[in-house]
Amino acid sequence: MVYKRILVLGGSGFIGRELIKKIGNKTKIFVLDKKKIKLNCKKNIKFLKGSIFGKNLIKKLKNIEAVFFLIGKKGGPKSININSATSYIQSNTETLNFFLKNFKSKTLKKIVFLSSEHVYGGEKSKIKEVYNKETFPKNYYGLSKLLSEKILYKYHKKNKVSVDVIRFPRVISIFEKNFLNVMVKSAIYKNKIMIKKTNTKFNFIYIDDLINAMVKCLKKNTKEFNIFNVFNNSKPNSLSSIAKEIKRNLNKKIQIKKTKNISSDHNPTQLIVSNKTTKKNLKWKPKFSTNEIINKLIKHYEVKKYS
Repeated sequence: MVYKRILVLGGSGFIGRELIKKIGNKTKIFVLDKKKIKLNCKKNIKFLKGSIFGKNLIKKLKNIEAVFFLIGKKGGPKSININSATSYIQSNTETLNFFLKNFKSKTLKKIVFLSSEHVYGGEKSKIKEVYNKETFPKNYYGLSKLLSEKILYKYHKKNKVSVDVIRFPRVISIFEKNFLNVMVKSAIYKNKIMIKKTNTKFNFIYIDDLINAMVKCLKKNTKEFNIFNVFNNSKPNSLSSIAKEIKRNLNKKIQIKKTKNISSDHNPTQLIVSNKTTKKNLKWKPKFSTNEIINKLIKHYEVKKYS
Protein backbone atom coordinates (compact mmCIF):
# COMPACT_ATOMS: atom_id res chain seq x y z
CA MET A 1 0.00 0.00 0.00
CA VAL A 2 1.23 3.52 -0.78
CA TYR A 3 0.87 6.09 2.01
CA LYS A 4 0.84 9.74 0.98
CA ARG A 5 1.36 11.32 4.42
CA ILE A 6 3.65 9.67 6.98
CA LEU A 7 4.54 10.88 10.48
CA VAL A 8 7.90 9.96 12.06
CA LEU A 9 7.89 10.62 15.79
CA GLY A 10 11.45 10.90 17.09
CA GLY A 11 13.06 11.19 13.67
CA SER A 12 16.30 12.89 14.76
CA GLY A 13 18.02 9.66 15.85
CA PHE A 14 20.09 7.58 13.45
CA ILE A 15 17.24 5.09 12.90
CA GLY A 16 14.87 7.92 12.06
CA ARG A 17 17.33 9.56 9.67
CA GLU A 18 17.93 6.32 7.78
CA LEU A 19 14.19 5.61 7.64
CA ILE A 20 13.42 9.03 6.17
CA LYS A 21 16.03 8.49 3.44
CA LYS A 22 14.54 5.11 2.60
CA ILE A 23 10.91 6.25 2.38
CA GLY A 24 11.70 8.37 -0.65
CA ASN A 25 10.45 11.55 -2.27
CA LYS A 26 6.90 10.71 -3.33
CA THR A 27 5.54 10.67 0.22
CA LYS A 28 4.93 13.74 2.38
CA ILE A 29 6.90 13.12 5.58
CA PHE A 30 6.26 14.94 8.85
CA VAL A 31 8.98 14.70 11.52
CA LEU A 32 8.26 15.64 15.13
CA ASP A 33 11.24 15.83 17.47
CA LYS A 34 12.91 18.08 20.02
CA LYS A 35 15.80 18.83 17.69
CA LYS A 36 15.88 19.35 13.95
CA ILE A 37 17.86 16.79 12.00
CA LYS A 38 20.46 17.70 9.40
CA LEU A 39 19.65 16.05 6.11
CA ASN A 40 19.77 17.04 2.48
CA CYS A 41 16.08 17.54 2.93
CA LYS A 42 13.69 17.42 0.06
CA LYS A 43 10.57 19.53 -0.22
CA ASN A 44 8.51 16.53 0.88
CA ILE A 45 9.82 16.70 4.49
CA LYS A 46 8.32 19.01 7.10
CA PHE A 47 9.89 19.38 10.54
CA LEU A 48 7.91 20.14 13.67
CA LYS A 49 10.26 20.99 16.50
CA GLY A 50 8.99 20.31 20.00
CA SER A 51 7.91 17.76 22.58
CA ILE A 52 5.36 15.07 21.89
CA PHE A 53 3.54 16.39 24.97
CA GLY A 54 2.68 19.56 23.06
CA LYS A 55 -1.02 19.27 22.24
CA ASN A 56 -0.88 22.18 19.80
CA LEU A 57 1.82 20.43 17.79
CA ILE A 58 -0.19 17.22 17.63
CA LYS A 59 -3.24 19.16 16.44
CA LYS A 60 -1.23 20.36 13.43
CA LEU A 61 -0.81 16.76 12.26
CA LYS A 62 -3.77 16.23 9.98
CA ASN A 63 -4.65 13.58 7.41
CA ILE A 64 -1.76 11.35 8.53
CA GLU A 65 -2.05 7.83 7.14
CA ALA A 66 0.91 6.06 8.80
CA VAL A 67 2.93 6.68 11.97
CA PHE A 68 6.40 5.46 12.95
CA PHE A 69 6.82 5.75 16.71
CA LEU A 70 10.57 5.97 17.46
CA ILE A 71 10.44 8.15 20.58
CA GLY A 72 11.94 6.67 23.72
CA LYS A 73 14.77 6.30 26.20
CA LYS A 74 17.42 3.69 25.42
CA GLY A 75 18.24 0.84 27.73
CA GLY A 76 21.47 0.62 29.70
CA PRO A 77 22.91 -0.34 33.11
CA LYS A 78 20.56 2.09 34.89
CA SER A 79 17.53 0.25 33.51
CA ILE A 80 17.73 -2.36 36.31
CA ASN A 81 17.71 0.32 39.02
CA ILE A 82 14.26 0.90 40.50
CA ASN A 83 15.08 4.60 40.81
CA SER A 84 15.06 4.74 37.00
CA ALA A 85 11.70 3.02 36.62
CA THR A 86 9.67 6.24 36.50
CA SER A 87 11.98 7.76 33.88
CA TYR A 88 11.62 4.76 31.56
CA ILE A 89 7.85 4.61 31.93
CA GLN A 90 7.54 8.34 31.25
CA SER A 91 9.86 8.30 28.22
CA ASN A 92 8.74 5.05 26.58
CA THR A 93 5.15 4.48 27.70
CA GLU A 94 3.52 7.74 28.71
CA THR A 95 4.72 9.43 25.52
CA LEU A 96 2.90 6.83 23.44
CA ASN A 97 -0.21 6.92 25.62
CA PHE A 98 -0.38 10.74 25.43
CA PHE A 99 0.03 10.73 21.66
CA LEU A 100 -2.68 8.12 21.08
CA LYS A 101 -5.12 10.01 23.30
CA ASN A 102 -4.54 13.37 21.61
CA PHE A 103 -3.86 12.42 18.00
CA LYS A 104 -7.02 12.64 15.90
CA SER A 105 -6.81 11.46 12.32
CA LYS A 106 -9.65 9.72 10.53
CA THR A 107 -7.20 8.75 7.77
CA LEU A 108 -4.81 6.80 10.05
CA LYS A 109 -4.33 3.23 8.82
CA LYS A 110 -0.97 2.07 10.20
CA ILE A 111 1.25 2.43 13.28
CA VAL A 112 4.76 0.94 13.35
CA PHE A 113 6.26 0.78 16.84
CA LEU A 114 9.88 0.03 17.68
CA SER A 115 9.96 -2.25 20.71
CA SER A 116 12.98 -4.28 21.88
CA GLU A 117 14.42 -7.73 22.54
CA HIS A 118 14.41 -6.68 26.20
CA VAL A 119 10.71 -7.51 26.52
CA TYR A 120 11.75 -11.19 26.50
CA GLY A 121 13.56 -11.04 29.84
CA GLY A 122 16.90 -12.16 31.14
CA GLU A 123 17.14 -15.92 31.19
CA LYS A 124 18.47 -18.19 28.47
CA SER A 125 15.54 -19.00 26.24
CA LYS A 126 14.48 -19.89 22.72
CA ILE A 127 11.81 -17.66 21.21
CA LYS A 128 10.12 -19.47 18.34
CA GLU A 129 6.69 -17.87 18.41
CA VAL A 130 5.97 -14.38 19.78
CA TYR A 131 2.35 -15.07 20.78
CA ASN A 132 2.80 -18.29 22.74
CA LYS A 133 3.35 -16.99 26.26
CA GLU A 134 3.68 -13.92 28.44
CA THR A 135 7.12 -12.32 28.62
CA PHE A 136 8.89 -11.16 31.79
CA PRO A 137 11.33 -8.29 31.14
CA LYS A 138 14.56 -8.19 33.13
CA ASN A 139 14.73 -4.40 33.34
CA TYR A 140 12.51 -1.33 33.35
CA TYR A 141 13.40 -0.51 29.77
CA GLY A 142 11.94 -3.84 28.64
CA LEU A 143 8.94 -3.34 30.92
CA SER A 144 8.21 0.10 29.45
CA LYS A 145 8.31 -1.35 25.93
CA LEU A 146 6.03 -4.25 26.86
CA LEU A 147 3.50 -1.87 28.46
CA SER A 148 3.56 0.18 25.27
CA GLU A 149 2.83 -2.93 23.20
CA LYS A 150 -0.23 -3.64 25.36
CA ILE A 151 -1.47 -0.06 25.00
CA LEU A 152 -1.14 -0.39 21.25
CA TYR A 153 -3.06 -3.66 21.27
CA LYS A 154 -5.97 -1.97 23.08
CA TYR A 155 -5.81 0.93 20.62
CA HIS A 156 -5.85 -1.50 17.69
CA LYS A 157 -8.90 -3.36 19.02
CA LYS A 158 -10.82 -0.15 19.63
CA ASN A 159 -9.91 1.77 16.47
CA LYS A 160 -9.32 -1.05 13.93
CA VAL A 161 -5.95 0.47 12.99
CA SER A 162 -3.17 -1.83 11.80
CA VAL A 163 -0.29 -2.02 14.31
CA ASP A 164 3.12 -3.57 13.63
CA VAL A 165 5.41 -4.02 16.64
CA ILE A 166 9.07 -4.68 15.84
CA ARG A 167 11.18 -6.44 18.47
CA PHE A 168 14.85 -6.14 17.62
CA PRO A 169 18.29 -6.44 19.26
CA ARG A 170 21.31 -4.12 19.30
CA VAL A 171 21.46 -2.06 16.08
CA ILE A 172 24.82 -1.72 14.33
CA SER A 173 25.80 1.06 11.98
CA ILE A 174 29.23 2.17 10.80
CA PHE A 175 28.25 5.74 11.71
CA GLU A 176 26.86 5.12 15.22
CA LYS A 177 29.06 4.32 18.22
CA ASN A 178 28.42 0.99 19.94
CA PHE A 179 30.58 -1.62 21.63
CA LEU A 180 31.06 -3.64 18.43
CA ASN A 181 32.42 -0.59 16.61
CA VAL A 182 34.67 0.15 19.59
CA MET A 183 36.07 -3.40 19.56
CA VAL A 184 36.81 -3.35 15.82
CA LYS A 185 38.33 0.14 15.95
CA SER A 186 40.55 -0.79 18.91
CA ALA A 187 41.74 -3.94 17.10
CA ILE A 188 42.70 -1.94 13.99
CA TYR A 189 44.21 1.12 15.66
CA LYS A 190 45.67 -0.34 18.88
CA ASN A 191 46.10 -4.06 18.10
CA LYS A 192 44.13 -4.97 21.22
CA ILE A 193 40.54 -5.58 22.30
CA MET A 194 39.28 -4.99 25.85
CA ILE A 195 36.21 -7.02 26.88
CA LYS A 196 34.27 -7.38 30.11
CA LYS A 197 33.80 -10.69 31.87
CA THR A 198 30.13 -11.51 31.37
CA ASN A 199 27.92 -14.51 30.68
CA THR A 200 25.78 -12.49 28.30
CA LYS A 201 25.60 -13.44 24.63
CA PHE A 202 24.56 -10.68 22.26
CA ASN A 203 22.27 -10.51 19.23
CA PHE A 204 22.60 -7.89 16.51
CA ILE A 205 20.80 -6.37 13.55
CA TYR A 206 22.43 -4.20 10.91
CA ILE A 207 20.73 -0.84 10.39
CA ASP A 208 19.90 -1.59 6.72
CA ASP A 209 18.07 -4.79 7.68
CA LEU A 210 16.04 -3.02 10.37
CA ILE A 211 15.07 -0.18 8.04
CA ASN A 212 14.05 -2.65 5.33
CA ALA A 213 11.75 -4.40 7.82
CA MET A 214 10.21 -1.07 8.83
CA VAL A 215 9.54 -0.13 5.21
CA LYS A 216 8.10 -3.61 4.56
CA CYS A 217 5.52 -2.84 7.25
CA LEU A 218 4.21 0.00 5.06
CA LYS A 219 3.56 -2.45 2.25
CA LYS A 220 1.58 -4.85 4.45
CA ASN A 221 -2.04 -3.92 3.85
CA THR A 222 -3.99 -5.43 6.76
CA LYS A 223 -5.88 -4.31 9.85
CA GLU A 224 -4.08 -6.76 12.11
CA PHE A 225 -1.97 -6.43 15.24
CA ASN A 226 1.44 -7.95 14.44
CA ILE A 227 4.60 -8.60 16.44
CA PHE A 228 7.70 -9.14 14.32
CA ASN A 229 11.08 -10.42 15.51
CA VAL A 230 13.76 -8.71 13.44
CA PHE A 231 17.09 -10.43 14.19
CA ASN A 232 20.04 -11.26 11.93
CA ASN A 233 19.64 -15.09 12.13
CA SER A 234 23.09 -15.57 13.69
CA LYS A 235 23.30 -17.34 17.04
CA PRO A 236 23.93 -14.98 19.99
CA ASN A 237 27.63 -14.32 20.49
CA SER A 238 29.74 -13.86 23.63
CA LEU A 239 32.20 -10.97 23.79
CA SER A 240 35.05 -13.49 23.68
CA SER A 241 33.77 -15.12 20.49
CA ILE A 242 33.22 -11.70 18.88
CA ALA A 243 36.78 -10.63 19.76
CA LYS A 244 38.18 -13.87 18.30
CA GLU A 245 36.13 -13.37 15.13
CA ILE A 246 37.52 -9.85 14.72
CA LYS A 247 41.06 -11.16 15.25
CA ARG A 248 40.54 -13.98 12.74
CA ASN A 249 39.12 -11.65 10.10
CA LEU A 250 41.95 -9.13 10.51
CA ASN A 251 44.50 -11.96 10.38
CA LYS A 252 47.05 -10.20 12.55
CA LYS A 253 48.39 -10.32 16.11
CA ILE A 254 45.86 -8.79 18.48
CA GLN A 255 45.72 -8.94 22.27
CA ILE A 256 42.38 -9.82 23.82
CA LYS A 257 42.20 -8.66 27.44
CA LYS A 258 39.37 -9.25 29.90
CA THR A 259 38.38 -6.72 32.53
CA LYS A 260 36.06 -7.18 35.50
CA ASN A 261 32.38 -6.52 34.91
CA ILE A 262 31.77 -4.26 37.91
CA SER A 263 28.08 -3.65 37.24
CA SER A 264 25.14 -6.03 37.11
CA ASP A 265 24.28 -7.00 33.56
CA HIS A 266 21.06 -5.45 32.32
CA ASN A 267 21.04 -7.38 29.04
CA PRO A 268 19.15 -10.60 28.23
CA THR A 269 21.54 -13.46 29.07
CA GLN A 270 21.10 -15.46 25.89
CA LEU A 271 18.15 -15.13 23.54
CA ILE A 272 17.85 -17.46 20.57
CA VAL A 273 15.15 -15.78 18.53
CA SER A 274 13.41 -17.08 15.43
CA ASN A 275 12.49 -14.85 12.49
CA LYS A 276 10.15 -17.49 11.08
CA THR A 277 6.90 -15.54 11.54
CA THR A 278 8.49 -12.34 10.25
CA LYS A 279 9.81 -14.01 7.11
CA LYS A 280 6.43 -15.53 6.38
CA ASN A 281 4.14 -12.60 7.15
CA LEU A 282 6.36 -9.63 6.35
CA LYS A 283 8.24 -11.18 3.41
CA TRP A 284 11.51 -10.02 4.99
CA LYS A 285 14.83 -11.67 5.72
CA PRO A 286 18.15 -10.25 6.95
CA LYS A 287 21.09 -9.74 4.59
CA PHE A 288 23.82 -9.28 7.19
CA SER A 289 24.99 -12.01 9.59
CA THR A 290 27.11 -11.09 12.62
CA ASN A 291 30.27 -12.06 10.74
CA GLU A 292 29.25 -9.91 7.76
CA ILE A 293 28.59 -6.98 10.09
CA ILE A 294 32.06 -7.39 11.62
CA ASN A 295 33.64 -7.46 8.16
CA LYS A 296 31.71 -4.35 7.15
CA LEU A 297 33.05 -2.51 10.21
CA ILE A 298 36.60 -3.74 9.56
CA LYS A 299 36.53 -2.42 5.98
CA HIS A 300 35.15 0.92 7.17
CA TYR A 301 37.83 1.50 9.83
CA GLU A 302 40.68 0.20 7.67
CA VAL A 303 39.73 2.67 4.94
CA LYS A 304 39.62 5.48 7.52
CA LYS A 305 43.01 4.50 8.95
CA TYR A 306 44.87 4.34 5.67
CA SER A 307 43.08 7.08 3.72
